[in-house]
Amino acid sequence: MPSYVYTETLAKMSKQELQQLYYTLLAEYRKLPEGSPARQTTGELLSRVQRILHRKAITGQAMHFS
Repeated sequence: MPSYVYTETLAKMSKQELQQLYYTLLAEYRKLPEGSPARQTTGELLSRVQRILHRKAITGQAMHFS
């Protein structure tokens, strides 16, 4: 998994793709040692994916960035 994923890229993904990514990241996150930089980075990405899923659920549409 790349260490940095652009929010704009995540926002262009479908809800189903984001959910699949979320569960893949969650499984990876749970395997990483507590306190490790990889776990912290993966946790931050999980939070970003979750926020985008939440925004898409509220708006009911794709998000666009100018």
